[in-house]
Amino acid sequence: MKKFIILLLVLVLILLILSLNYKEETYVLQGTFLCKELPFSSMVFDTADNFTYYYYYLDSDNNQKEDKGIFSSNPNSPSNYVINSEIFDNKVISFEKNKFKITIDDNIYTFKRFHHTPMIILIDD
Repeated sequence: MKKFIILLLVLVLILLILSLNYKEETYVLQGTFLCKELPFSSMVFDTADNFTYYYYYLDSDNNQKEDKGIFSSNPNSPSNYVINSEIFDNKVISFEKNKFKITIDDNIYTFKRFHHTPMIILIDD
């Protein structure tokens, strides 16, 4: 019985270690994305909430702002998505290998996936 318990604990420990090292590779636009060039900005894509999109950024007065809209995939090109919001009107992005590029204020920025979970920030206006 003692050997069985030890074996069971070792098995559980191995499974725990393997799950921590497991990298989820998905090419669906989902989760939270960050950009090195825009350290206080993030883009969040939530497929579970009717394909809701959020863009968190600082305005010219360094106030935290939010742009919220929707996004959709292109059935003819599964790596292309379209963002519709107040700031991004039918903006097409190409999502490849956990990152995408987007033009903001005439500059091209690369956003990389930070986490697969959408991290929504509540901002009081």
